[in-house]
Amino acid sequence: MNRILKLEMRRAFSSFGFWVALIAGNLFAVLHLVTEIIPIHVEFNNSLGGGDIAPQTVWYAWLGWNIGGTHAYNYIYYTIVPILAVLPYAVSGWEDIKSSYRVQLCTRIERKKYFKAKYFAVFVSGGTVCTIPILFDLLLCYLFLPGFPISASYCIGPSYSDPWAELFYTCPLAYVLVFTVILFCFGGVYACMGLAVTELLENRFLIQIFPYIFLLLIGYLMTIVPYDVGIRLIFFSEKINPRFSGGYTWLHFVLNFVIYFVITLFLWMRGGKKHELYH
Repeated sequence: MNRILKLEMRRAFSSFGFWVALIAGNLFAVLHLVTEIIPIHVEFNNSLGGGDIAPQTVWYAWLGWNIGGTHAYNYIYYTIVPILAVLPYAVSGWEDIKSSYRVQLCTRIERKKYFKAKYFAVFVSGGTVCTIPILFDLLLCYLFLPGFPISASYCIGPSYSDPWAELFYTCPLAYVLVFTVILFCFGGVYACMGLAVTELLENRFLIQIFPYIFLLLIGYLMTIVPYDVGIRLIFFSEKINPRFSGGYTWLHFVLNFVIYFVITLFLWMRGGKKHELYH
């Protein structure tokens, strides 16, 4: 298991798609810095002149929270998360089938080991490319802005009714790390959505865009479901965005993640068993 896992992880983190997604995400963070942080927030802080207006801080300007400015970087980034997550390695299951690599490998090792290692590598690579740009953006914000906590009296953070408000105002770094972990988990499981449909879709491009289309469809369907219906727990794609986490607790995120994780793992393992080409 260790050998095949190391092989899959090496393939995932050295793939062309991984570096494309990583560079694209980090360029997005740099663009956020150049067009929003430097000209707007720094200039705003320099012009206060001892006034009573609250200065901008790292925690308010951070990509994971700030929706100010004119470019909507926060909303755009979390919208493309399913696309970034799939780029590194999700389509590798399809490639292994087309190249007969899977058949050759599974004649030498136990089939389950291959499928488990593949799922793990896709999950980790997808989560990694989604979280590194967010952390990189935080470091860039630290270069230009102060990092002291935001006072709740300024009304620029979560409302007191939000489950995460106390954490945000008392230890904003912990708040950032919590939502970074959430992003990692969902980025990983979004990537595995593409892997899970490998046996169902014959087109490489359809596999790559499936998670994005699926989440858009579910998001639309949830808009017509009453708020008090429990089925709404199935979809929280927007809620992994700290800015729009609203009243969702840690239990909501755990339930949502477990649902997607179990379904994608089952489809991947079951699909491979059903369509196995060797005996």
